[in-house]
Amino acid sequence: MPEGEQNKKMVTHEMLLKQRIKKEQEKLNKLKKQNREKQIQMLMNQCLTGKPLTGLDFNDLEDMGSMINETLKDIVAKIKSRKEEELVEMDQPSVAQPPMHASVTDENFHDTT
Repeated sequence: MPEGEQNKKMVTHEMLLKQRIKKEQEKLNKLKKQNREKQIQMLMNQCLTGKPLTGLDFNDLEDMGSMINETLKDIVAKIKSRKEEELVEMDQPSVAQPPMHASVTDENFHDTT
């Protein structure tokens, strides 16, 4: 195989490896983020059960504060959305159901003859 062609294949192989490494690094970072979120969620659950926050470092407290703020934003957005839905429902005229009539059955039919 000519030297130029060999170099070209090596460069292509090297680029392929770099792309794979980058992709795997992104996966790793995503998993680290998910693990951290789960860890902070566990800390929040411990707080809700009455366990003290002693022993947490600044990063833990900062991450917990950020997660609490995000959760509050989500709650406020859901409340706002529900209120808007209720207003839309109140503005729309409700369709009245026709009155229900008693059906004639053997029990309430009296023979007057």
